[in-house]
Amino acid sequence: MGRTRIRVGAATDVGRTRSHNEDNYGLRVPDAGEVADRKGILLVICDGMGGHAAGEVASQLAVETILTRYYDSPADDPTEALIQAVTLANQKIFQQAAERPEQRGMGTTCVAVVLRGDELTVAHVGDSRAYLLRNGVLTRLTRDHSLVEEWVEKGVLPAAEADHHPMANVITRALGHGPTVQVEVRQERALLGDILMLCSDGLSGKVSEEAMRATLLQQADPKAAVADLIALANDAGGSDNISVIVARIEEIAPAGASANGDALEPTGRQTLRLAARARDDPSPRPMTTAAERAAAPSGRTLVIRGCSFVAAAALAVLLVIALVVAGALLGWIPGLRLVDAVPFWPSVATFR
Repeated sequence: MGRTRIRVGAATDVGRTRSHNEDNYGLRVPDAGEVADRKGILLVICDGMGGHAAGEVASQLAVETILTRYYDSPADDPTEALIQAVTLANQKIFQQAAERPEQRGMGTTCVAVVLRGDELTVAHVGDSRAYLLRNGVLTRLTRDHSLVEEWVEKGVLPAAEADHHPMANVITRALGHGPTVQVEVRQERALLGDILMLCSDGLSGKVSEEAMRATLLQQADPKAAVADLIALANDAGGSDNISVIVARIEEIAPAGASANGDALEPTGRQTLRLAARARDDPSPRPMTTAAERAAAPSGRTLVIRGCSFVAAAALAVLLVIALVVAGALLGWIPGLRLVDAVPFWPSVATFR
């Protein structure tokens, strides 16, 4: 199967405007030879949503579940084991939210990467991202599950405008927002010298991909690169929590290599499990084909970082109604006075 040695840096930051951090991240570098050969290295970032600290609960539960379940899974195939882990995390978050009224509506995005020998496997739900820097070219490995990404794919919105569009925070998939979830998976070949970066939208929504690329090229030390990327996001306003993992592949043994003298020792002599609150064919393959996307389930819930899109629309309608009534009371609208107004009570739906 093969092992990989990496240098890694990881951190999360509350940003400059949020009162608390709903992001969580985790990573595990197994020190046991058999586990390292069979399972590889796992990196995870989750960006919670739900408010009142529930988003933090969802993201932490997701990170812990994915780290545990992936390594406990009897499946040797990283794709199968990752899907199992992310699916279980979704079930746990959904069940807990159903049992605790104060946590109803909580959810989280997720991006997880496994490095096993020269195999690179990415699984994600939502708009947290994974990038690959190879030979100076930065490639996004994930496709946002978001409203603006759908518009870009349909040609309605230019890709350059997506990250800064007013609806950029509306996502179409998240862990915990239903009893089941569709996990998107991508596999690539990992090469010596590759740099991987995982991030929440607190970075990707504020810092351009060119600036990310320049930082990763300038900073050979992953920890310093993480610090610089977080600083860039904060300098750009820091309006969201920011989480970043940077991993540089220092040595690599192809999958199928024997575990004798050819096997590589993982970085460090202990398992790292951190949870934080607060060139042969280097061209990337497409995430999914048009046929695959057409066959995928179309129903989904739009989520605006803690509330459903339908709920937000209902609130907007109520605001318009309130303005009309105020205009009648104060005489702002010609021809409409208090005496002309017919009292009415709009029906209001309850949303979780």
